[in-house]
Order: sequence, then structure tokens, then C-alpha cells
Amino acid sequence: MRDILLENVTFLMDLFQGVLLAWYARKFATPRFLKFYIVPVHVLIREFFQYILPADPEKTWTMMVKQLILLLLLYLCVRVFYKTYVQMSVYISISFMAISEICIMIVVEMTQLCSPVYDKYVQLIADGRISFEKGMALINNTALIMQYAMMAIYALTLWLLLRLVTRNFRFRTLKLENTELLFMISPAVTGLVLANIFRGTFFTIEDGKPRMIYDTYPFLYFLIPVVLVLILAGIVLAILSYQKLAKKNEEAIGAVLLKEQMTAMEEHVKEMERTGEENKRLRHDIKNIADMLLEHSYNTDNSHEWKAFFADVSDRMASNGAEFSTGSHVCDSLLSMKYHDAKEKMPDIRFLADAFLLPKTMKIRIYDLSILLGNALDNAIEACMGVKPDNIPFIELSSAKRKGMLLIHISNSFDGRIDMTAGEKFPASRKADPQKHGMGMENMERIADRYYGGISFEANGSVFDLHIMIQDREPVEKREPDTVRGCKAGEITGSASDRT
Repeated sequence: MRDILLENVTFLMDLFQGVLLAWYARKFATPRFLKFYIVPVHVLIREFFQYILPADPEKTWTMMVKQLILLLLLYLCVRVFYKTYVQMSVYISISFMAISEICIMIVVEMTQLCSPVYDKYVQLIADGRISFEKGMALINNTALIMQYAMMAIYALTLWLLLRLVTRNFRFRTLKLENTELLFMISPAVTGLVLANIFRGTFFTIEDGKPRMIYDTYPFLYFLIPVVLVLILAGIVLAILSYQKLAKKNEEAIGAVLLKEQMTAMEEHVKEMERTGEENKRLRHDIKNIADMLLEHSYNTDNSHEWKAFFADVSDRMASNGAEFSTGSHVCDSLLSMKYHDAKEKMPDIRFLADAFLLPKTMKIRIYDLSILLGNALDNAIEACMGVKPDNIPFIELSSAKRKGMLLIHISNSFDGRIDMTAGEKFPASRKADPQKHGMGMENMERIADRYYGGISFEANGSVFDLHIMIQDREPVEKREPDTVRGCKAGEITGSASDRT
């Protein structure tokens, strides 16, 4: 029984490693098949190489070649089983294998703590206090217990380190360029090389007997843990540095796009206001002329015919007002523009905004409100375009003012899919270039943040609900990060407006 358990130690370690590999890869990529298909393949590969190339202290280069082949096969597995690009596949493969090898080094270091126990057993046998058979049984049982304990420590340590990496790697949806990839994997490659050098030189054979490197270089017993910690720190610091640069780059792109949006919106608003005033005067003048001619028609011989004609003209002009009445001419024109855009793309769409009413007096800047609505409606229209042909797409808007807060609710149909990446605040973009596009959502959040507000979303089946909450007050340029009037920012979840 003990022999069977000993033989299964390697298999169980490979199994745990495969499960954690599947979990780790899913944090960065989408599985092509079932979530754990990679696990049995990984176990088979590891067991196969363990069988044809077993560990041999005298064949250091064989071990190095084996690790290189395993790394290549790991990369191919990630490429086959997960939808992602080349750079991310490389990062997943190298970082996972490097952290795995570091964990093995940690376990090897900890096994040295068992040496005094075995020395004690040998001393008891030498002193005749226990029989040779009993002493060997104690040594074998202790070795079995320690191997399973080390395996558990290995699995736990590997999971904790992988979790540390994924929790700090927040911008996983951004595409890694080659230079960024090189920067990110440099510490991992260093750790992988050092780990293999250590494993290849840990045991040496002298006079037919195995000898540990600590016997020749005792200081390595303390130096190796320090090196391990520095390598892990380098991996995490590389991630944090990349995150900081990515965040600054994203904020810079978002600021440029926001400025462009505001400039374009400002020009569009001025044009809409001018056109709206001209149309209003024109309708008023034509209605007055129609009313005057209608009154004059009573003095003609065909008064009945003229009366019917001008009455129809008057009614048509009276009803030819704005398509939306929100309380703001700018928002009326914006909704009208988005309505016609949606109708052009989807003639059967239901676009309802009767319940979207704004207060008569409002401190919120109309430009900011226009950008919020414009981005939200753009994303809603894009989402509706993905609805199945047998479903009628719809967009509904409503608003309310409560306790100094303006609440906006936008509901629309969509295909029911929400691609969320762990650690990300918003759903992953489905656009061709998520780094370039998808900034509308970020700009919405920035504007809401300036009014001590937030955006949140929820999905029920094929209905998507977006909630915008902003205070009716003058905007602020800066505020305390991650707080909203004493509430954690996580309590007001991010918008899913960028869901296409």
C-alpha cells in the first residue's frame, strides 16, 4: 500500500498542477472547449516525460532539455485550448512554469528540515534502541507522510502565488505588445533558468553516493530563499509597473477622446439649438398664417373647402413639434438624433423616452449630461443590433430626481452575453480594438465621478439595464479615489455600456 501511495505522489502533483493551470489560464483567456480539457492533456504530457526522461542527478543537460520541451508543449496547449493572442499565450506559459518551478524549489528547501528526523532514526538503529526493520519502517512511513505534506504545501503555495499574480494583473484585456511582453516575462525567465540550474545541481554523485549542494556550499541554504523572494518580487513588480503605465496610457487616451467628444458635442449642441429655434419660429409663423387664412376663408364662396384645407394645415403644424420633450432642447435633439440613427439601422426598433424628464432647474452641465446619454445610447444601439431577428429590439429611457440625485435608467435588449474578465470592472469589449475603442464607458464613469456619482449595470435574460446616478451639483475636477460619499466605489458597480 505504501509503495502505491509513493508512486502516486508524482501523478497527484501533476494533477494539481494541471487544475491550477486551467484556473490560471482562464483568468487571461477564454476556453475554446470545456474549462478543464487541458488538465488530462497536461497530466499525460508530464507523466510521459517522467517515464522516458526520469530525473537523473548525473544528467543535468537532459533535465534542462526536458524542461525546455515541456515549456514548448505548455505553450502549444494554451494556444490550442484557449482563445488568445500569441503574446498572452507566451506570458501565461512562461509565468506559470516559472512560478511552478519556484514552488518546487521552496518545497525542496523545506525537505531539508526533515534531515534531523532521519538522522535521529539512524542513531536509534545504531544504538540498538530499535530494530533495523522497525527503523526502516519509521523512515519509510515518515518519507511517505513528508512527501504528501510537501505535495500539499506545493499545491497551496502555487495557488497563492498564481492568485497574487492574477489579482495584481488588472488590465488583462489590453493587448501586450512585444516590448511589454519582454518586460513582463524577464523576471519569470530569470526565475525559470535559476530554478532549473538549482534543480540540476542540487544533487551530485561523488564516489557513487549522492551529495547535496548544501554539503559543499552551506551558505546556499540561506541564499536560495532570498533569491526566490527577489524573483517573485520581480515578477509582481513587473506586473505593477505595467499596470501603472497602462493606466496612465488609458487615462491619457480617455482624456483626449473625452475632450474630442465634448468639443464635438458643444458644436453639435449649438447647431441643434440654432436649428431648433429656427424651426420653432417657422412653425409659429406658418401656424399664424394658416389661422389667418382660415379666418379669411369664411368670406369666400368656397369657404367650406378652404376651411377644411387650412384646418388640416393648422393641425399638422401644431403636431409637428419635437419628437421628444425632456425639458431640455439639447437632450430633445440628442434623443431625436439617436432615435433616427437607431431607426435607420433597425426599422422595427421600439425607442421609448416618455418617462425621461429633466428638472426645470439643474446644476448639471448639459454638455456632461449629453456625453453620458450619447455614449449610453450608442452602446445600447450597438447591443440591439446583436439581437436575434425573431426578437424586436427596444430601448427605453427614464429618469427621476430624488434627494438631490438625478437617476437615469436605460434599458435595452441584447443577445444575453456578458463577457466579464476577473478583476475587471466592466465587461470585455467585443470591438476589434478594445484598447482604442471602449473608451466611452470610461468617459461615462469619469463624468459621473465628477458629480460624486456612479454607474452600474445588471442583466436579466435578454434585457440589459444601465443605471446612472449623479448629484445635481456643480462638477468637481478631482475627488478622493474609490469613495463615493462615504461608500466604497465597489458598492456602485461599473457600467456595462461598452458591451459590444
